Amino acid sequence: MLRPLPLPRPPCGRSSVRTCRAEPGLSSSAALELAFAVAWQQLGGWSLPPMQLARLGQRAENIYVGVNCGIMGPVRFGCGEKDHLLYLDCRSLEWQVLPLPPEAAIVIADTGVRRSLTTSAYNDRRAACEQAVQLLAQKLPGVRALRDVSPADFNRFSSTLPAEVERRARQRGAGDRACAPGPGPAGGKATWPALGR
Repeated sequence: MLRPLPLPRPPCGRSSVRTCRAEPGLSSSAALELAFAVAWQQLGGWSLPPMQLARLGQRAENIYVGVNCGIMGPVRFGCGEKDHLLYLDCRSLEWQVLPLPPEAAIVIADTGVRRSLTTSAYNDRRAACEQAVQLLAQKLPGVRALRDVSPADFNRFSSTLPAEVERRARQRGAGDRACAPGPGPAGGKATWPALGR
């Protein structure tokens, strides 16, 4: 992922040890990519902004792993901070860390269901959502992502979508504007009760 950039990458012995079970769905490949990028930063004496490192991690997933994933996993490891939540606008790539209140508790449960994006239908699901955007944009100028479609508009035009495309778009929250606004241009300052909903 760093090969196109004129940055020194000194040779180093590499090994990794994981403390979570295999394929738990915690973006462990993104974590590993960003860990090595940070290590090379230290060894090579150069520095890139966190978002640029995250974009490089996403590129590695897309090109080398073969998963057409988005930016959230790499950003979580490139821009996140301990004891903070990360607010990310995936369109503008604006991000901000929000301190966790002391009374907050985050629970991660392992369902035992193993998950691997490279062997799942992830790329197909994403392609279906992208097709939904293309088709809806013909009816609704200005639509660039599913988040641009209001619930009323999605329900009005969903019957014009192929059945599988409509199902995938609905699963991904097309027409769902119930998400709590976060800081920045997406709408005001986030409040904990709102984020909890």
